[in-house]
Amino acid sequence: MDRYKICGLEIFRFVFAPVKSNMYLILLDKEALIIDPHVSTEAYNFLKKYGVEKVTVIFTHEHPDHTFGIKPLKRLFPVIIICQKNCAESIADISNNRPILISFILSKQDEMNGTNNLEIFNKVFEPFFCKTDISFDQELYHEWHKYKLYLKATPGHSRGSCCIILDDKIIFTGDSLIFNTPVITRFPGGSIKDYNKITKPFLKSIDKDLIAFPGHGDIFKIKKGLKCGILKNLKTILL
Repeated sequence: MDRYKICGLEIFRFVFAPVKSNMYLILLDKEALIIDPHVSTEAYNFLKKYGVEKVTVIFTHEHPDHTFGIKPLKRLFPVIIICQKNCAESIADISNNRPILISFILSKQDEMNGTNNLEIFNKVFEPFFCKTDISFDQELYHEWHKYKLYLKATPGHSRGSCCIILDDKIIFTGDSLIFNTPVITRFPGGSIKDYNKITKPFLKSIDKDLIAFPGHGDIFKIKKGLKCGILKNLKTILL
């Protein structure tokens, strides 16, 4: 678990090692805000220790490595789910939540590196589907306790991708922006056209002092991303 203190906010990060996906937690008054839940006994014990009684979950997109923790989480706590409407439609169908692509990638990585990440992943993954409580098309303004959230649809990596700006200080970017890493648009539902037309202009327009919490990898300031060129000369991986 990593802990970040930013402008009075305390954010906890839990990394699911096999696919290196990030889950973020914010706690307040026995409630938790969770971005992209994966399976983590450490996180569940942490939430119980804090006395959490209610959880709000926001998905940055519909890919299983960012959603598959919802089933065990719902067994432990009352959960409200928020996401973009295409993400909501996808996760409502169990056939869309099968980790076929993730399993293929992990299998190849295990062959190359002599690891057993696919075995670890398969031990904790459960087939799932879930109903969304709040969904949106292009944007959504939402309040969680004293915090103001702005959710913006950012298609390209997937149809249901979104970014989440919290109190004009922090942005959760999912897989729409990862530091020094090309954005993948070749997966099913991905679109380089949508990314260049909608998401790229949005990312260029936001406050450069925002701190980005991505779906994979470490946090960074948007202006640092601009300096190294990941937004200024943003590239995408094509089919």
